[in-house]
Amino acid sequence: DDEAQAQQQQQRQQGGKAVLARSAWRSLERVAAAAIAQQSGWFATGAAKFPSPETSATCELFSRLLFAEVVDLDQLKSASWTGVPARYRSLVWKLLSGYLPVNTRDRTPALFHKRAQYHSLLARYHCDVVFHPTGDPTVNFPPNSVPKGYLNMYREIAVDLPRTLADGFELFGGLNEVQQLIGRITLLWSLANPSISYFQGLSDWVLVLLLCFCSEHPLFQGDVHQIAKLGSSFYSAVGEASPKFMENTEADVYWVLTRLMDEMKYFLADDFEQGVVSMMNKMNAIVAQEDSPLHDYMESQDCRTGQFAFRWMVCLLWRELTIDTCFRLWDTYLAQLDFFPHFHVYVCAALFVSFSETLLDKKDFVELVTFLQNLPLLQWKNADVAQLTSTALRLLQLDPCTHEAEEADGAPAEDVWRARRDVTLWRYNAERRVKKIGWEVIRCRCGTARQEDRVGSDPLPVRDG
Repeated sequence: DDEAQAQQQQQRQQGGKAVLARSAWRSLERVAAAAIAQQSGWFATGAAKFPSPETSATCELFSRLLFAEVVDLDQLKSASWTGVPARYRSLVWKLLSGYLPVNTRDRTPALFHKRAQYHSLLARYHCDVVFHPTGDPTVNFPPNSVPKGYLNMYREIAVDLPRTLADGFELFGGLNEVQQLIGRITLLWSLANPSISYFQGLSDWVLVLLLCFCSEHPLFQGDVHQIAKLGSSFYSAVGEASPKFMENTEADVYWVLTRLMDEMKYFLADDFEQGVVSMMNKMNAIVAQEDSPLHDYMESQDCRTGQFAFRWMVCLLWRELTIDTCFRLWDTYLAQLDFFPHFHVYVCAALFVSFSETLLDKKDFVELVTFLQNLPLLQWKNADVAQLTSTALRLLQLDPCTHEAEEADGAPAEDVWRARRDVTLWRYNAERRVKKIGWEVIRCRCGTARQEDRVGSDPLPVRDG
């Protein structure tokens, strides 16, 4: 009886999380859709109209924007949507993520502070360890000070690290030092963010950022493929030229990763798996609206979105694209960072629909899943990614949610999105705190929350507009 009651209680808790995740998604998606659609006025809507990121005119534009005393962030976002020149990509990503201040005079003290803070966090969470595929970390914890879930996270990460470089991009020649660096960043972020914690695919995010930031070294001049030529001598070559480079890059990667994952938190709520399922359900609805024959055929073959799209959502298509096309896609994501998890769902839907004819020719479930898990994207160029984001924008503009949100009191969609996002997260965290001490929760949309109940809780960020 006790086991049955415990199982029922666990099911109720999981059901409550699922309802909350779906509610958060519905609450956010309308204004997010309108905000992205409003921003899309900056951009061309056809792949042929997207200029190459490496043209002299584009490089001159970025040079003018980046080397101003104060960077115009709105113009930088607009320019970055269509791709960033390789030589400027690392700097642009750091600016778009908010890691670097827009004022050039503030950058040196800001970098010094953030890098020192990162190493302080490594010591605080006992993350400066050596990762072994088997065994436990060699760390002498003070009595009763082992962080919650530390050993389980360490073991999962240690097993996944070799897989990250093998399945991703073998630029570093399988260097153990690079695996250890990725492991430290991943373990620290997982311990510092227990609401999501570690998940398979997080190390891929770290690897993409690491490749981008390493490419800014004078030895490579923004060309990430030059790293491959050094292979196993990468660390020694970089260390001789810049002794502190990798140490600083490690801290930079951690803070930009934190900024990216801050946006994902709003969509994943407190249940990572359920949040991803909500994103896949949204993708399925977009496909049903855009290509009903394809959707019906997938249903008839009992081929569910979760059987192939989970990796798309979690790894941001890193495992489907080449390093160059992945960078190009992430340029667009960083250009509208506040909305990129939502826009990513439309990108995945656009990718799925782009293979409609091929999928309809597949005879059975096995052929469908095999094809979708191994999409022929290795020959894609930047123009193909531009066409993909263009299609995603079109799907976004056709979504009924976009037009419903455009009528939100005439306020700028971006301001409405940010305000709604902050309120949704505050409400979610407030409900969790209230439930823990046994108070009765009254939903914020009822408008009956008392002011004194909010004292001591997380304040809402104050934003213009």
